[in-house]
Amino acid sequence: MAYAGGNQALPGLNPVSAGVAGTAPRVREYDINSTNVALVGEGCLLSYDGTTGVTLQAAVLTGRPNTIGVAAETPRTGATKVKVYDDPEQEFVVISDGTITTTVAANMVGLFTAVVSNTRSATTGRGKTKLDISAVTSAALVTQGDLMQIVRTEQIVGQSNTGTATPGPTSLYAQIRVKIAKHAHNYGSSSQLRNT
Repeated sequence: MAYAGGNQALPGLNPVSAGVAGTAPRVREYDINSTNVALVGEGCLLSYDGTTGVTLQAAVLTGRPNTIGVAAETPRTGATKVKVYDDPEQEFVVISDGTITTTVAANMVGLFTAVVSNTRSATTGRGKTKLDISAVTSAALVTQGDLMQIVRTEQIVGQSNTGTATPGPTSLYAQIRVKIAKHAHNYGSSSQLRNT
């Protein structure tokens, strides 16, 4: 699934570039935990412990996360495998879960935050994952689920209140470029072999 751009705000984490410039995003198949088949949607953040299969990544964690990547597809009923974007340098665009200003957005580059609503939508079948904009921090706190690092702000979109006494944008959300933080990714080493 490619990032749509413009004013579209796709749910979930949407790949925008490969970890290595000029190559397609790396996608690999992983076993999926049978209890998660109905929960995982394309664009959901996933974890993998190496034994029980891929599961939805919890938004708040204790201990080291086993974040493996982002679902590249919505698994069908009865699936035993799921395709995953698992390159630690892969970047994604995701929407914020609340109001944001241009000034705040400019100061967020390099900071860390968590994801919320990390599950499949019953309506669209895609992941509903958003970035927790109120939890942005300079410290990468695994115990608070700070699994994503902000690369840059793609676009700030106003939701208009035209037709009222004070027309203009009432709230702003952002499309933000992120990647899985190195401390959270199972393959977080920059020396990790890459098969693209």
